[in-house]
Parts: sequence; C-alpha cells; structure tokens
Amino acid sequence: MREELFIFKDFHAFKRQAALYYSLRKIDENFKLLKELSDERLKFLFPVKSFPHPKILALAAKHLNGFDISNENERGLLPSSNEQNVLWSSSPFMEEELLKNNVLFQDINDESQLQVLRQPSSTFRAKPSLRLNSDFLSKESRFGLRLDKVLELLNKHPEIDALHTHIAGQKNSKQDYVELLSLYKDIVSRYQRPFHLNFGGGFAPLSEEDFREVVTTCQHELPGHNLYFEPGRWIIANAGYAAGKVLSVEENRIVISLSPSCHLKWIEPSFKTMFQSGQSTGGTSEMILCGPTCFEGDILGNVQVNKEAITPGMSILISPISGYAHAWNHSFNGLAKADVVFIE
Repeated sequence: MREELFIFKDFHAFKRQAALYYSLRKIDENFKLLKELSDERLKFLFPVKSFPHPKILALAAKHLNGFDISNENERGLLPSSNEQNVLWSSSPFMEEELLKNNVLFQDINDESQLQVLRQPSSTFRAKPSLRLNSDFLSKESRFGLRLDKVLELLNKHPEIDALHTHIAGQKNSKQDYVELLSLYKDIVSRYQRPFHLNFGGGFAPLSEEDFREVVTTCQHELPGHNLYFEPGRWIIANAGYAAGKVLSVEENRIVISLSPSCHLKWIEPSFKTMFQSGQSTGGTSEMILCGPTCFEGDILGNVQVNKEAITPGMSILISPISGYAHAWNHSFNGLAKADVVFIE
C-alpha cells in the first residue's frame, strides 16, 4: 500500500494526466532471483523489446547473461559496455554487422535463411538457431519451422546445435513448458552432441514457485546441454502500475485518461483498480472501463464499483502492468504519451 500512496501523491503533485510507475526495488529483486538460479549451463537473457529503457537494460546487463534482440535498433539501445553480450537475434533482416560482431545465435525460420549463414565467403560470427514452431502444443505460431523440418535440417547439418522456441500466446501454463522440455529431450536424444536450447519467454502467467520448478526441472532433465530462458514480462509482472484520471462517468461506462490502445499494452486480464478515495474493485455496479480515444475497441474491461462514489477528476490506479506498456507508450489519436516514473 505504501507504493500506491506514493503514486497517488506524485501523480497529483506533478499534475500528471497519465503515468506509468515501476518499482525498481521489485524489479531488482526479480533480476537477483534469476542471477541466483543461473550457472555455467543455465543462462537468462533479457528480451530488449519487453522493456527498452536504459535503467532496465542496465539492470539486465548487471544481473543476467545477455540479451535477445529483434533488430539492429534494439542492439543500439544496449549499454555500450555490453554490446558484445548479445547472445540471440530473432531479426528477420539478419543484419550483417550484427552477425559479424555481436550475435552468437541467429534464429532461422526457413532454409533459405540458413544458406545466408552458410555462404563460403561468410565472415559471420553468428551460429544458426533453428526456430521451432509451437504448433506441437496446439499453439501455432507464424514463426518457426515445423518439427519434421527441424529434424531434417539437424540430420542434414550435424554442426547445427541450437534450438529456439517461443510458445505462442499470452496464457501459457507450467504444463506447456513441461511439454516443450519433453520435446527437447526427445530431439537431443537422437544426436550425440550438446545443444543450446532456448525455452523463450511467455512466463508472465507463472507464479515464482512454478517458474522456479520449470527452470530447475529443465536443468535436471537436460544435463550436459546449455539452457536459456527469456522471462521479460515475468520480471516486471509485480512491479508496474498505471495512474490516470476519471474523465467522465456515463450510464454504464467510466472513461479514463489511460488508453488500453496507447498506454496499457498486454495488461493482465486480472488487473486491479483503485480509485483516489481508496475504493478498490468491488461494489454494486458493473461498469465498462474505457480509454479516451475515438477508437471503438479502446476498452480495458469491466469493473465492479460503487458508481455513486466515482466522479470526474478522481484519480485511478491500475495494476499490474508490464514493461510492454512502456515499450508501446505512444500518442495515437492525439493523446500525450504517459509519463514514465521509476520508484527508487
């Protein structure tokens, strides 16, 4: 509650209209937990796209083993002292400078990309990582190769020793990672060589207990192989808040200054609300919480409130929010970007 009170006080003191608040204490604790779990063969990478802010990238460089980047622009955001610590690239552009100087592994989504790294004159440092489509979990992705193609390429190119899978969707469970582990075990059992196995991200729905269990089980079940995890949203899951103002209270809608389209990317379905009066979710009236744009889909969801206690000008606090809220913070429809505030 202390952080919530600080946020309301700061929000009013600086006359903010919309703001994203992140607790550096909580974020640092989560980074330290990952550092404690890591070892020589178990590494945690930070996906730059999940929170591309200098403060967060500096913490990631301090505590984690490297970064996952999607393009050259993301590499340019890294602390200068850690430019060589980029381990994985999923860039479809396959930028030459990245592959020569920074990236250790480059995701391959089709065989033609593999040929780029296989050119006789190539000076690329990057090694190919076969991106595996997650359709084996009935979660088909637009990224990656089907399992039969992955096996074909592993047989055809025995020097390939890296696999990468991001489980598609935002509602992953512990069981999804157990099934991915089972598949990786089956694949590596066919070959007499150590692999680099990347389990991707998507861990945000998992509790700390479940996340620990997934990581330690993979570590136990895959001895001799190098394991990688990319828990971007999970690191920020309990550390983010968004503050805004109530703009109007209509028959069945509360319009606020925070826009799901602009400021609240990938907010958790079980988000919590708290109003200036201290009232949390609850009450006799079900209201639709909406953003201020003219876009019909600018809707956050339903909340139960005491309608009579909600008035225009009142502040509202929403949690938890992810680092993607910062990454997607923009001014669609003429809105101002939300202020970004770190709670030290």
